[in-house]
Amino acid sequence: MERLVKYDTAILAEKLGFNETCNTVYINKNKPAIHFPMRSELGFTDIKDFEQCGLHNSTNHQLDPEFKCEVSAPSQTELQTWLRKNKKTHISITYSHATKYIVEVYSLEEPDIRLMREINFDEYEDALEYGLFEIIRMFLDIKTK
Repeated sequence: MERLVKYDTAILAEKLGFNETCNTVYINKNKPAIHFPMRSELGFTDIKDFEQCGLHNSTNHQLDPEFKCEVSAPSQTELQTWLRKNKKTHISITYSHATKYIVEVYSLEEPDIRLMREINFDEYEDALEYGLFEIIRMFLDIKTK
């Protein structure tokens, strides 16, 4: 199963403008992501529909008004694709025995310019998560200046 972005990354992605349809949402920071396989069958088109309707109960086909989701929880690949298409960035993960996994972020508009480089991650997914989080944070910092 593909790894979802962490809660903090999902929050920042939404602030940057990520509003894609995801079948998984975070309820809050302390609760894990929840997958909604029935979402398309119920006619939900985005995260705001869940906030208005609540959690679908498959037993009696009613919605639980107590449920409120906080933010979409995209997979790392979904967010990476969105950043490439909408923010023109490329996240590259490479491996070296000396430095383990290395994450580098490049601008697609200026491919010779490396925006970020960090080394020494034990896991590929950890390197990718770091790259996603940091590039979003960089764009938000630019946006607020």
